[in-house]
Amino acid sequence: MPSLINRIGLTLKSRIMSKLYIGIDPGKNGGIVAKIDGQIVESIVMPTKAKFYLTGEINEIFTNLIETFSEDGDVLVCFEDIHSMHRNGASANFGMGFASGYLEGLCTGMGLPFVKVQPKKWQEYCWQGIQPIKINTGEKTAKGNIKYKIDTKGTSLVAVQRLYPTADLTGRGRDRATKPHDGVVDGLLICHYAENNL
Repeated sequence: MPSLINRIGLTLKSRIMSKLYIGIDPGKNGGIVAKIDGQIVESIVMPTKAKFYLTGEINEIFTNLIETFSEDGDVLVCFEDIHSMHRNGASANFGMGFASGYLEGLCTGMGLPFVKVQPKKWQEYCWQGIQPIKINTGEKTAKGNIKYKIDTKGTSLVAVQRLYPTADLTGRGRDRATKPHDGVVDGLLICHYAENNL
């Protein structure tokens, strides 16, 4: 399956005087998105199998991106600063910690500068001008009113469709997929945040 790099016809000349941004939603249902000169050059679902990260494939993705677009090292990796949450189980928290540590190690080992960004920070920037989507929690307040919470995935989808109306959000390697992938959506927004703020 050809990458977006090949499909849009970018060449090695594209990397000259251009910065490569890589945005990552590091969850097991995450995604990796890369942009250069405002153009998406890679969009892929986080490689996992049976809840394990396929680190060899992730290394290969990074290596290919760097060799194709940034041999001079003008690159910035940005990924979500994830941390354990009390509502998550021990296994989920362990997985998030592994992902964060692995990405830090990968970037350090490859000599790539990286920034970790809090979810609220990139969401606040990317959601500008959008009314957050709220969903019913099924609970009620002390006064008997319905409790709502923000649907972060739904709101991010609205934001990314506004910012990148023609982008393929299904993620490379999912040939039969027709729906946007949450990890690709978040990865693209994190990449967008990095490109415009870092």
